[in-house]
Amino acid sequence: MRVLYLLVLFVFEDAQAQQNLLSDQELFDQIKVEGTSLGDIMTTYGDLDQLISFLGDSLIEKQDNSAPHPSKFIFNSEISMGFEDEESSGEYDLSWISIRSNLISLSIKGVVLKLGSPKSDLKNYKYNIDASSFVFTDADTGSVSLFFHIGKDERIKEIKFVSEN
Repeated sequence: MRVLYLLVLFVFEDAQAQQNLLSDQELFDQIKVEGTSLGDIMTTYGDLDQLISFLGDSLIEKQDNSAPHPSKFIFNSEISMGFEDEESSGEYDLSWISIRSNLISLSIKGVVLKLGSPKSDLKNYKYNIDASSFVFTDADTGSVSLFFHIGKDERIKEIKFVSEN
């Protein structure tokens, strides 16, 4: 039993050691997509007009009512976002953001990053070797994460934000 406890403790601590924990203020105010804070994007509740004012008029909205919860996807060739209305209240919560082009910048803690940015731009943060990524996670609940996947060329190949509502 003691060996099992130590193994579980080691695995948990190892997983924690490979994440960069963010306070609420760092998460909602200091993560910015094209200069717009994540908090501002979240409080649009998927309203296309508000998102257009932040990210440009080329955004398109697609509704999906076939999923377990009403969903909407807002996207263009550079960025895509998913919103879900789990309570059928008309307010859609942000589920994910995927950066699809190096024309979109995302900043975290003052570091501006794009697809193709060098891994060294994140040298001050913990790197998850197993996942070939930098992972920034909500320190309070662990339900919100931002991933920077690094390719074999040592450059950012994917930027994805995920929220488990």
